[in-house]
Amino acid sequence: MNHLIKDNLSVVTPKVQTTRHRIRGIITNDDYQIIYNDTPGIIKPSYKLQEGMMGFVHEAVGDADLILFLTDIFEKDIPES
Repeated sequence: MNHLIKDNLSVVTPKVQTTRHRIRGIITNDDYQIIYNDTPGIIKPSYKLQEGMMGFVHEAVGDADLILFLTDIFEKDIPES
């Protein structure tokens, strides 16, 4: 998202689950407006904090007109624990 909005709004780190809230990046032009949502990764919650994080994910999905999944093609597989 940072590259798309040309600003450093979202945290970029190899550490998982660093985004705890929904972060919005907005681009407005004369002809359009795009709102990007950076959400926590989708997981099966194990405790209350993770349940809250999944609430932000569900809220963003409910608000979306279009869902575009972006990922790093060079990212290595992270084993599930």
